[in-house]
Amino acid sequence: MKISTHTIKCSLLAFILIGSFACSENTPEEDAIEVASSTKELVLSELQFKTANLRIGPARTQVFKEHIKARGVLEASPENMVSISSYFSGYVKETSLLAGQKVRAGQLLFTLENPDYLLVQQDFLEAQSMLSFYKNDYDRQKSLLAENVSSEKKFLQAKADYEVTAARYASLKQKLKLMHINAENLSPENLSSTIKVTAPIDGFISNVAISRGQFISPNESAVEIVNTHDLKLALTIYEKDLPKIALGQEMSFKMAKYPNKVFKANIDLISPVIDLDKRSVLVHASLTKESQAQDLSPGSYLEVSIINDSTSLYSLGREALVQKGTYYEALVLDKKEGNQYIFKIVKLKITASNEDYLGFSLPAELIDKQFLLNGTFSLLGE
Repeated sequence: MKISTHTIKCSLLAFILIGSFACSENTPEEDAIEVASSTKELVLSELQFKTANLRIGPARTQVFKEHIKARGVLEASPENMVSISSYFSGYVKETSLLAGQKVRAGQLLFTLENPDYLLVQQDFLEAQSMLSFYKNDYDRQKSLLAENVSSEKKFLQAKADYEVTAARYASLKQKLKLMHINAENLSPENLSSTIKVTAPIDGFISNVAISRGQFISPNESAVEIVNTHDLKLALTIYEKDLPKIALGQEMSFKMAKYPNKVFKANIDLISPVIDLDKRSVLVHASLTKESQAQDLSPGSYLEVSIINDSTSLYSLGREALVQKGTYYEALVLDKKEGNQYIFKIVKLKITASNEDYLGFSLPAELIDKQFLLNGTFSLLGE
């Protein structure tokens, strides 16, 4: 039984029932929207219902996935990040590198020049020549000793000379290899005062710290290369969410570069060390093959959503609910009498949500009821 009623404000009616009728204190009863304040009922005429294009339907069940929100960045694996310097000091003679440029393993990055490179090549050629001499002398002294024609002292001296020169030769040969000079083809006619520095991996130039004419030392980083083939997600998870994550767990993320795409990854490392200041841990995840195939950039800022448990709940679209502090209100059809729709206002506690729907539990008596599916805010919002 209704105890008291009042007419909804004109601005509200204008919003949901444009052009259907005028608002005034003398509005005909059949055109009025009434709220029974004590019984929390709302009455709509059939004309009002149709004019406002309102719809009713049951609350349907659907699966809601709990998501843990996090932020992170894309990182290259340590083995795919290279800081390149020269093993030898020198002046930069040639370079045409630009940050962002793509390079292949073995591609020339820059050329260095230094007269000291000539001395290394000279020492190698001398060691190579002396090695042949000392090898022959060693073999001769070894044969003479066996025939008791030469003394053991001479044999030992020949052996020492040969071994010292062999070690020096091998050392210089390795040094030439680091200088990218082919020792097998080296001769007095093709000595060079320049050496080439090449890319050790495929990737993109992330930093260039040299220019022509600059002198660089072995401890200076000249170029940095990043290979984007196997990028990882590095994200921060708060301590309170740790029980909700596990190895292999799926996550999705978005980035500014592709605002309309959703990428996938799976957790493959959870740090056991908790940051005492932030009360958080570092988590790493590997991208799926489909996501990895995209043109992604290390350092990109990410909005991450980690998929947790799934729950089946009754749901209504967001247009069917109005938030009132810590709970939501909906209109459920109590009965239809003649040309009137009589709705009751019910309070619902939302326990899950997604972009379009809100999920909740329903008492048994409301499971088969019809809810107002749209326009609820216009009726209950203010």
